[in-house]
Amino acid sequence: MPPSRSLRSIPAYAFQNYESSKMGLRFRRSIKLAPGLRLNWSLGGPSLSVGPRGASVTFGQRGTYTNLGIPGTGLSTREKVGSSQRPSRSAGGPQRIEFEARIRIQDDGSVKLSDTSGNPFPPQVERKLRKQNGDLIRSQLATWCKDRNEQIDQLERIHLGTPTPSQKPGYIPEKFEVQPPVKPLPLDVGLWGLLFPWVRKRIEREHSRLIEDYEARLKKWSEDKLDFERRESERKLLLEEKLYTDRQAMHSVLEERLQRIRWPRETNVSFELSPDAKRAYLDVDLPEIEDVPTHTVSLPATGLRVGFKALSDTNRRLMYMRHVHAAGFRLIGETFATLPTVELVILSGYSQRPDTTTGAVKDDYLYSVKAPRQDWAKIHFDKLANIELTECLASFELRRDMTKTGSFHSINPFEVV
Repeated sequence: MPPSRSLRSIPAYAFQNYESSKMGLRFRRSIKLAPGLRLNWSLGGPSLSVGPRGASVTFGQRGTYTNLGIPGTGLSTREKVGSSQRPSRSAGGPQRIEFEARIRIQDDGSVKLSDTSGNPFPPQVERKLRKQNGDLIRSQLATWCKDRNEQIDQLERIHLGTPTPSQKPGYIPEKFEVQPPVKPLPLDVGLWGLLFPWVRKRIEREHSRLIEDYEARLKKWSEDKLDFERRESERKLLLEEKLYTDRQAMHSVLEERLQRIRWPRETNVSFELSPDAKRAYLDVDLPEIEDVPTHTVSLPATGLRVGFKALSDTNRRLMYMRHVHAAGFRLIGETFATLPTVELVILSGYSQRPDTTTGAVKDDYLYSVKAPRQDWAKIHFDKLANIELTECLASFELRRDMTKTGSFHSINPFEVV
């Protein structure tokens, strides 16, 4: 457990309510960021779809055929893969077996095709699938490699989207775009309606039904418009007034802003504001070094396989070091840009690591930084790619015990005052 801290009584709030005894958090307000992309994919785990639901193998009087397409491309193929089979007369025609073809990447980078249950196809079917869909399968593999490498790169680049502290939230009115329903015109009774009263009454009943439907839709439209205007009024009040006076509103706006960021992993952040709303305290649950990817991936020039390139232990530690600083930097910047009253952000990052004396997993704080707004504003946010984050955070009041290769020793974070 991290060092004990003096905590004020804080009401339950936000997505999750953690007691101070759980997960080592010092505050009871906590939110989860991002959909939780895992960093440590296993080498043999990925499975990619190369066919839509409804891809099929058809067994019929004229032989066995594969039918396979790629989702979203409109491309499909059909090819005979077996000898002719004549079903019994009681079969009632061709037999059709539905499946979804998937690629599974093995530990050595080779590719196997299977159905959704992981069952391999017959050798003759797999050979034909590879032959007739090789380019499409390579396209799927190339996309997977690109996405995975971009996710790895994003670990060190999450800070590049950090806004300047001068970018305060402002109210921008939105219009209710839904058009009102159009009132139906009276129906023409025509000649038959003039001649026959029962025809005219039928047409009048139909018109009455249309009018009732219109009035119901108009009522729903009016209610939706009033609800939209109410929410717009509340949003205007929130961003123009409550954001400067109401701490609960400040928490709400900060939470919403952080939730819009696409984080490279599921990240828990606990936070609190001082009574005067001039200081913001954030604790961020950092990943463990074991979560850092062990390999990058590539698609060879030919063949249906994936290449894996192992990252050295030193490179993984450096990647980890840059990621945990980038995450903290982004959180500090988002807090200043969201909360105009905050003059000081105190952010502390911790991680779960085994205790070397007992072997039990415990929460260790890796770094803790105090960032005043006036000093934070001196950063050139248009040149973040040129900043060395470990040195940048060290220019503020910082507690950190770290080697040059990215190994961290536990520290005591700044106190909550």
